[in-house]
Amino acid sequence: MSSAIIRDLWESHPAAAVLYIFNDATQEKLQTFQLFILNFISQSLERSDAALSEELSNFYDTCRTSPTGPAPNWERAAVVPQHGLARFPRVYVIIDALDEYRVSNAPAQQQLIRELETLNVSLLVTSRHPVVFTSEESMEIEIRASTDDVKMYVTEEMAKDLLTEVFRGRSGMAQEVMETIVENTGDIVLSPKLLLQNMVDCETMAQIKTLLGHFSRDLDEMYRSILQIIEFKTPWVLPLL
Repeated sequence: MSSAIIRDLWESHPAAAVLYIFNDATQEKLQTFQLFILNFISQSLERSDAALSEELSNFYDTCRTSPTGPAPNWERAAVVPQHGLARFPRVYVIIDALDEYRVSNAPAQQQLIRELETLNVSLLVTSRHPVVFTSEESMEIEIRASTDDVKMYVTEEMAKDLLTEVFRGRSGMAQEVMETIVENTGDIVLSPKLLLQNMVDCETMAQIKTLLGHFSRDLDEMYRSILQIIEFKTPWVLPLL
């Protein structure tokens, strides 16, 4: 969804700066203040032919040479990028999957939102959990996957080469998978995606049924179930994760 929003903003507001961060729970080492700022500066340069100001250039070099070191003063970090973004008539910042930023650390997630709000940009955040903004002008939109959306997604995924091989000669099982996913997905589209990705490695009907039996509406529970399946099938992998 975030990708579609970003693409729409680029097309609708070609003169604006559209900056984005895609959070990934497996890449927590990359979720640092400095790397986010570097990312924003880099993206803004891609959208403009103007050269870096001396102040922004010095700030960029400071962060780049020590991406995992102590964070610079936030007030300076908020003001300096603003100077670089002032060349744009409007700035949009999209933060995808806030719930995957420092997973289960609500204070850290809230602190990130407060810091981003100081940039005085148009901010959009997606999250499975409520996001608390300090601005009274903020609004919340609940997005749920419809049954037709889920069916369309699952049908397209099951038609891909790897999954086609899994269900070859198993039309009854393919139908059961479809019905189970549609019934249990709820509003979390990522759940069927994770389920189908792991189904690619299934070699027997029993493994497919085991995977279906662990299907959950709750994404955290889904992650735990997948880790249990990995532990059962390839126990040597977990120490590497």
